[in-house]
Amino acid sequence: MRTQADLGLSARLDEVELLLQRSSKSLSNVLVMGENKAVRLVIAFSFHSRGRTSRLPFLATDCKNFLGELKEKLMDGLDAKDRNAGRVSPATWGVSGTTFLDEADEISMSEQKLFLEFVKERERQKFLSADLLIGRLVIGSGKNLEDLCRSGKFLPELYDCLNKVKVNLTSSPTLRLVE
Repeated sequence: MRTQADLGLSARLDEVELLLQRSSKSLSNVLVMGENKAVRLVIAFSFHSRGRTSRLPFLATDCKNFLGELKEKLMDGLDAKDRNAGRVSPATWGVSGTTFLDEADEISMSEQKLFLEFVKERERQKFLSADLLIGRLVIGSGKNLEDLCRSGKFLPELYDCLNKVKVNLTSSPTLRLVE
């Protein structure tokens, strides 16, 4: 016999399935919010395996590690003149396939600013090259990023850039597709 909790979870998973069907062919960013890290990973991989990037690599890491590596690549990939002018080489931004970056709620404001620059540059590059070279970002968070924006702990502009397809598995679930 199914409990009320089982039925609630089942309804949420049905909504996730609908989002997967509706957005699988797009390369829009996906934001997955929920307390369970394993569930976030499974949902991220589901978007990958059903999407246009399914034959390309799936990379899963947390935002802090990714941003640390990105900072190193940026410093290595720029000459002194570009570094001093604050310019970023587009070649350093390419990540193909699907990249799942979890724990977005754990990054500092300075890391959020770098992440915002990264996301904006990826969007610009999509217009300059084949989409598949850029791939899809799936972002995970154990906390509700809308709440963190309201409390001043998360950049609203970054949230807006990440929130194209949203899977919210926190206590008051909302699932939606914005394109």
